[in-house]
Amino acid sequence: MKKILLIPLLFLAGCVTLDTVYPTPKKCLSNLELLEKWIEYDVENGLINEEIAADYLLIIRSTQIGLQKQKLKR
Repeated sequence: MKKILLIPLLFLAGCVTLDTVYPTPKKCLSNLELLEKWIEYDVENGLINEEIAADYLLIIRSTQIGLQKQKLKR
């Protein structure tokens, strides 16, 4: 569950300059895949409820689709 609190940090990792944050769709997709693996790990080990995990995974997959569409437009 602690990992889920790190979501904002994942989007900022490797995308920060001194003044501005520049997350790339590729980096965000990579971070979302990692977050998805963490959630699946937590479910397998009984650390979070399957219903809660399903909600998180739905949001992650929806975000991934949006980022992929954005990436195709460029």
